[in-house]
Amino acid sequence: MVTPFRLTSALHPYFAVGDIASASVEGLEGRSYVDQLRPGTLDRESAPVEIAREIDRIYQDTAETVHITDRSRARRI
Repeated sequence: MVTPFRLTSALHPYFAVGDIASASVEGLEGRSYVDQLRPGTLDRESAPVEIAREIDRIYQDTAETVHITDRSRARRI
């Protein structure tokens, strides 16, 4: 007998950038997120995300378009 079950998934893309310290993510401003490094913490993004340290966040109600700015390679993904 086959038993139905609920399945969820998430997309975890990886992008190569020239220097992580000079990369940022735009398009998440004003969005709420759960900080996985501080369990139980719900916060709101106020500016483009600068990658200055380890981050592990789950953003809620994200925009359809998010950009990665890779300043070391002078490009936008």
